[in-house]
Amino acid sequence: MIKQIEIKDKKFIFRKLKLDDITEDYFKLLKQLTYVDEIDDEKNKNFFKRLNSDHQIIVITHENNIIGSGTLFVEHKLIRDYGKVGHIEDIVIDKKHNGCGLGKHMIETLKELASKRNCYKCILDCDEVLERFYNKCEFNKMGLFMAKYI
Repeated sequence: MIKQIEIKDKKFIFRKLKLDDITEDYFKLLKQLTYVDEIDDEKNKNFFKRLNSDHQIIVITHENNIIGSGTLFVEHKLIRDYGKVGHIEDIVIDKKHNGCGLGKHMIETLKELASKRNCYKCILDCDEVLERFYNKCEFNKMGLFMAKYI
């Protein structure tokens, strides 16, 4: 367990993803964020084996149900004295729990993990409609995001 918080008499636990967590219910949560393929046990095992301290997925549980998820990926650089950058990705809170501050707690948790890994900064990409939320989490617009899907 990374941490436990209480909001309105409800307990929420933040912890690392376990292989047993990768279920249809977890995929349903991820589908609230983006497209997700069908669940495949063999692919799940291979994916989970590749996770390491540079690629951490944190989940939020409430009453043993996963209701939130976020990822920290640590990029090792040659610049900045071989510095590290934390990439925050794939933040999703179950829509039933939106508005109670769990998203902000997830971001804070991922920033703390990045700090413990000695990252000199955290970055993320988001839709424009989420800019205000991330500003509240102490992120500032710093340029332009571009992508080429291949």
